[in-house]
Amino acid sequence: MKVGIVGNGRMGEDIFYHLTDFDFSLVWVFRNQEYRDKAAEKFSKRLKRLHKAGALDDRGFAYRNDNTRMTIPQEDLADCDLIIETIVEDAETKAGLFRNLDAGVQKDCIFVSNSSSIKPSKLWPDSERRAQFAGFHFFFPVRFYKSVEIITTERCSAATVNALKNFAERIGKVALVLPEQGAFILNKAFIYAQAQAFHTRKENLLSYREIDDLIKKHLFAMGTFEFMDHVGLDVILAASRQYLEDMAKVTPYEGTPLTLKKQLYVKENTDKGPVLREVDGPVTVGDELVVRVELRVDRDMEYVHLKDQRGSGVEPVNVLSQYRFQDGLAYYESTRDTASHFFIDYLPKGTYVFEYSTRVVHRGQYQTGMAEIQCMYAPEFNSHSASVVLEAK
Repeated sequence: MKVGIVGNGRMGEDIFYHLTDFDFSLVWVFRNQEYRDKAAEKFSKRLKRLHKAGALDDRGFAYRNDNTRMTIPQEDLADCDLIIETIVEDAETKAGLFRNLDAGVQKDCIFVSNSSSIKPSKLWPDSERRAQFAGFHFFFPVRFYKSVEIITTERCSAATVNALKNFAERIGKVALVLPEQGAFILNKAFIYAQAQAFHTRKENLLSYREIDDLIKKHLFAMGTFEFMDHVGLDVILAASRQYLEDMAKVTPYEGTPLTLKKQLYVKENTDKGPVLREVDGPVTVGDELVVRVELRVDRDMEYVHLKDQRGSGVEPVNVLSQYRFQDGLAYYESTRDTASHFFIDYLPKGTYVFEYSTRVVHRGQYQTGMAEIQCMYAPEFNSHSASVVLEAK
């Protein structure tokens, strides 16, 4: 198997050295000659040192020398089976690289991005290669973490996912296969640890070293501030910005058997009884809003979780969690602080409508959040709606 690596930063180097322990033919592409020469010298010294110490026998030494190419032209990746991108954390730059590679690489090659924050669907080339495109997120330092994330899109083929799972197993990693909505789950958890570390330091409660020592002892293989020194503040900032995507820019997710549509209605009492009027402008504090989530599914499913987020200025009318049965569907409804959850053991093919009431309690303009759904034991079956803007006066 021939594997290409594009990018000569800390992550690209870490991935390269991890892969040298396995019987792959490797092609490492650099930005310029200076970076290439420095890396080649470092690699040569390391290889000779391992050989001299007996950690690498004659056959292994010869194989790694003969099957490692450090180069600059991207054309040298033409016959690779897998290409791993590790360049700067910028969507346009990454997408441009993949467009260039798509034109010159064999059609069966799989493209993956090691991005820690950018969804694969923002990077893929506009071609049939989309079926062979995914995220493949290593964690730094690569040798210390057993897990990798395989981040799939609605166009990613089952064959591509299986090939990446097999690759992960070959290099001693446990693959977490995640849809884009659930991508970078461990990094998102790490961000909360980073925030708390900064707060602790700001309050002058502990020193940088003391904080890192605690984190390494109880949480991660590397301390927060040590990690930032290795990766770079520019990368941390770029990743954090990607996680904070504007909710208003989120569009409904399509391409799976599940489809969600979310609407808001004002409940008005008239002489003829309660009437629902779709929200098409400002609402008033005290109004009762009825949230309607329409679910369409084209096949039978089991163990499905539907989560509907609520806006920050509304509160649920019904706060009791309970089992419900309507339209032939049984489910458990759980009302929490920020969302309503619906747990469905068996979801037959069809169309279903979920409704619940909220009360407007704060003035302002805010997003009501998305409705999200996922099959718990087949997470590739997932979807979400758009968010609705709400203005309260």
